Amino acid sequence: MTIVLAESVDACIECQLGKDAGGEFRISLFMDSMSILSLIDPYSKNPMATLPEIPSSSSTTVQLDWKNIEGQIVVTPQNQDRFVIKMQQAVETLQQAKQQQRFELQMKLLMKTLVGWLEKRMDIDQAFLTLRDGSLAFVVVRNKSHYDADFEDCLSELDIQISEDVDLNLIELDVIALPEVSRNGLRSFLHPEVSFTFVHS
Repeated sequence: MTIVLAESVDACIECQLGKDAGGEFRISLFMDSMSILSLIDPYSKNPMATLPEIPSSSSTTVQLDWKNIEGQIVVTPQNQDRFVIKMQQAVETLQQAKQQQRFELQMKLLMKTLVGWLEKRMDIDQAFLTLRDGSLAFVVVRNKSHYDADFEDCLSELDIQISEDVDLNLIELDVIALPEVSRNGLRSFLHPEVSFTFVHS
């Protein structure tokens, strides 16, 4: 679970807090992008130049169109060929080759579970499933900048629901909530090769 402490964000530093019986917890401390880039390269006169915008090419992020048909959630990749390639990359990165078929089925179930949560929310601007730090990450960008404790609670409940689902036992997922964020700020949270974005069709 990721705890977000910020009213606005362009970049993030994560600190490991340790583990307890509930698993691993992280806290994300947000800074403006100029500050964090100054930490990375304090001698840079133009640190923003080192952080290009998120490529808009369809080869970077695969769009997943979703809809609810008579109570059944349907998720359809906009580009099936690229979807298969991204899934294979995820399998290799997460070292699930020995149980690839089962993992891919769980990934598809996970996507439907995430959509089931998204369709109940009116405060989400963008949502992504990506790779981050050796596991999957569900990154949601809110359309509001202020902190919302109820929202964080709902996101934590989703995290617990997925971690306790026996049919998702191969899935390790972090949930990350961001307030309104620039393209450059969002870029630091998304894997450069394996990301899926959810779009209501």
